[in-house]
Amino acid sequence: GGTPDCIPKIRGKLSIFDWKSSKAVYADYKIQVKAYGLLWEENHPDQPITGGYHIVCFNKESLGFDHWYRDAASLDICTEAWERAVWLHQNKKLLEQL
Repeated sequence: GGTPDCIPKIRGKLSIFDWKSSKAVYADYKIQVKAYGLLWEENHPDQPITGGYHIVCFNKESLGFDHWYRDAASLDICTEAWERAVWLHQNKKLLEQL
């Protein structure tokens, strides 16, 4: 489970924000933030995420931060990765019985 940290309207468009305590923006974070968007749109079909996806990583050591942003169209590979992860989770027991 999990939830996005913030779903604000920016210039009238809904966005997904997630904050991380990390040195970098990792692939798992990108997949996670896109999954939040997919779940949001499944539950709120009349309120699509049109403002994009944001990850802000706060580095505890340097006290700096990195901001990562992508629009929905550029995250198709993250959607694919999420769907495959869900499939694997759903079929893990069957795979173990082989």
